[in-house]
Amino acid sequence: MKISEPYKIFFPLSLIGLFYSIFLWVFSFLEYKGIMKSSPFGIYPLQYHIYTILGLYILPAFAGFILTAIPRFTGTK
Repeated sequence: MKISEPYKIFFPLSLIGLFYSIFLWVFSFLEYKGIMKSSPFGIYPLQYHIYTILGLYILPAFAGFILTAIPRFTGTK
């Protein structure tokens, strides 16, 4: 990664957020099946999973795309 493209860091961060969200899906599945009765997060795992998908996966991917693509599309640096 070159210094001239600093916003590409959002893509690996988005990937980390995706793996974290998938990890939380296990808790949602366990609660759905009745194996786990209480949530270790203080809120329902499915709600937390949705929050992490939006906040840790979609937003960094979108920000990385927009902040990387705008200079390329407009021909600026």
